[in-house]
Amino acid sequence: MRSFLFKGLFTTAALFSMTFAQNARIDALGGINIISDPGKIFYLPGYMNQYPDLIQATGGTGSASFIGIKSIGEMINLGIAGTRNSVLTEGFYENTISRINGLTTQIDINEQMPLAPHVLFGLDLDIIQLGVDLFLELNKAKYSYKAEESSGDINEKARVSNFGAVVNANINAGDFIFSPVFGISFPSMKRKYEAGDETVENKLEKGSFLKAGLEAGMPFFSADWKIGLIFNLLRYQIDENDNIQINNVTNAYAGFETEILREVLFTGLYNLGISNYKDKPDTSNPTINKVRGINHFIALGLEKDLEDVWIFDMLTVRGGINWIIGDRVDIEKNDDYRMRRDYAANESDFNPTVGLGLSKGIFTFDILSNLGSWTGILSGPPVVAATVTLDFGGSTGSGTSSTTVQEPEPQPLFPSPEPTPPPQQEYDYNSGGSDFSF
Repeated sequence: MRSFLFKGLFTTAALFSMTFAQNARIDALGGINIISDPGKIFYLPGYMNQYPDLIQATGGTGSASFIGIKSIGEMINLGIAGTRNSVLTEGFYENTISRINGLTTQIDINEQMPLAPHVLFGLDLDIIQLGVDLFLELNKAKYSYKAEESSGDINEKARVSNFGAVVNANINAGDFIFSPVFGISFPSMKRKYEAGDETVENKLEKGSFLKAGLEAGMPFFSADWKIGLIFNLLRYQIDENDNIQINNVTNAYAGFETEILREVLFTGLYNLGISNYKDKPDTSNPTINKVRGINHFIALGLEKDLEDVWIFDMLTVRGGINWIIGDRVDIEKNDDYRMRRDYAANESDFNPTVGLGLSKGIFTFDILSNLGSWTGILSGPPVVAATVTLDFGGSTGSGTSSTTVQEPEPQPLFPSPEPTPPPQQEYDYNSGGSDFSF
């Protein structure tokens, strides 16, 4: 079980920013998710009010998502969305699915979670934008066998699920934007086996998830900055005889977007992820196992819009790079002893990404290529994700990189000097004996 905790630590907590990357544009910019983009809706649903009448779908290697938003008047926005990125850490689903598949006799639940549906409600009150995201993460399997004699019937079904809601308010205070967010969900696991008169049930003994955080946006040194703090707490017990799992992940991040040179978007993000996974037996003198990790995610991205290229209104070129470094500490203790094991820092390779966007009217097509997986010159860089956007409301402009009107416009980091007007020479029209009278 502890191996699941380790994997969850490094695939989920360390990759906070990339977990929430939802489309080809964000991924091409190195996984920087604080920029103005519809993908932000998945973790701050209040931003759906900035993208009324929009449809966006993403597909690619190991990723899929969609967003659809419809405005009802000037204040109300309704939407549906779906994503493979789960609200809960991967460790929860690995633990519960592994347990169920070890118990079932006729079925196995797929280890990959299917697309999770989200229902979105938005209210735009100008100064305050409210958003509610209701979601259901569900994975299940079912088997039935009907015999001539009812005593020979066999029925077996199993599922893991997580139903919950995230509420977010974006409060505009002049040049500042404050975005508090709160979420709650109820993870569940259940397996039922019936064979004749025999019935066996297994279900999650305890399960709860809480999320709370705040993101603030402000202009500073000719750039738009976002700083945030998000705390997640997951607590569950698979069976009354199992240990209680207490997992908390805190992410503190800071990022910016600005304009450099000739209208080139320059953006960056640093995320500090602090993870604590606790395995606690439900006894009077428990031996507690902890896994603690500190992870650093650093990313930079550039993006340039080129207008009126061939038949397109806009051609956008973009690129990014990210780097991850993290370390881990194992702790085991009870009333009699305490053991601590420190591991050397583990770092990733630099991961370069490039992307391209094509826009025509309401239509935008973005692609992502991961240069780190380029296998040869002749094969070319692989396309790993693509996003299609239909913007009926004009909220993203001609291209997806346009800044929305609700957020402060980025100011150039190196502004061009104002042109100096030529000196005005005064003439004496009466000099030299000239007569200009009419």
